[in-house]
Amino acid sequence: SKKKKCKSLAIVADLPIIKKKNLIMKIEDKMQEKLISRFDGIIPLTQNIAHDFAPNIPYCLVEAGYDPSDYVDIKINEYIDSSSKKIWNIVFSGTLNELSGIQLVLSAMDLVKNKNIILNIYGDGELKKYVIDASKKNSNICYHGKVDNNEMISIQANCDVLICPRCSDNYTTKYTFPSKILEYLCVGVPIICNPLPGIPKEYDKYLCYCESENKEDWANTIKKVISKDYNIYKTKALEAKQNFIKEKTWDAQCKKVIKFLKSI
Repeated sequence: SKKKKCKSLAIVADLPIIKKKNLIMKIEDKMQEKLISRFDGIIPLTQNIAHDFAPNIPYCLVEAGYDPSDYVDIKINEYIDSSSKKIWNIVFSGTLNELSGIQLVLSAMDLVKNKNIILNIYGDGELKKYVIDASKKNSNICYHGKVDNNEMISIQANCDVLICPRCSDNYTTKYTFPSKILEYLCVGVPIICNPLPGIPKEYDKYLCYCESENKEDWANTIKKVISKDYNIYKTKALEAKQNFIKEKTWDAQCKKVIKFLKSI
C-alpha cells in the first residue's frame, strides 16, 4: 500500500492463540500484534482488539452475522404457560472443549434437584467422554451427539432455555465474540451465559448473565429463569429476535463495512 500510495485496511478475525510456542512463533505473534496499528483502519471482532492494539486508528466492529434464510421454515414457540409446564428443556450446542464451559454447567446441574429440568447437550469434541459419563451419573443430563444445522436450529427454537457457559480467560474471550450468542438470539429463546468481555454492551439487555462463574450461581440462575417469571425472560428474547438482530444480518453488516470503507 505504501508503494501504490493507497489505503490499507485489515479484518482482524483472530489474535495469536496463547500456548506453548518456539521463539520464532513468539516473534511472529508479536509482529502480527504490532502490524494491526499500522493499517488505515481495521474491522475487528471486538472493541478490545481496537482499543488494545490499534487505539489511534478508526475501526468498524463486526462481531458476527447471520443469514435470515436459515430461519424461514423454523416454527418458534412464542409464549409458554409456565404454571402447567411439566418438562423444562435446556439446550447446549457446540464444541465440547474446555473453552466451551461445559464442565461448569455439568457441575451446576448436580445442584439442580428438580428432575423435570433436563440439560440436553449437542456437539462433539475432546470432552465428549466427560459429558457421556456425566449423563450416566445424572438423569437430568442427556447427550444427543451431533445433528445437522437445520435440525439444530429447530431444536434451539423449541427448547425453553439456551446456554453458553463459556468462562472468561482474560485473552481469548476478551478478543473474540461467542457467535453462538447471536445464533441463539435468532430463535427467541431465553439465554443464560457469563458476561464475557468480548460481548458488546448492546447485547446485555437481552441476555441473562450469571453473577459469577461458579456452579452455585449457575444452578441458581437456571432455577430463576425457569420459574413463574419465565415469560418475562421469554418476552425479552422475542424482542431481541424481532428487533435487535435485524442489524446483525450479513447484509446489514456488509452495508456497515461499505460505509466504513467510504469514510476511510
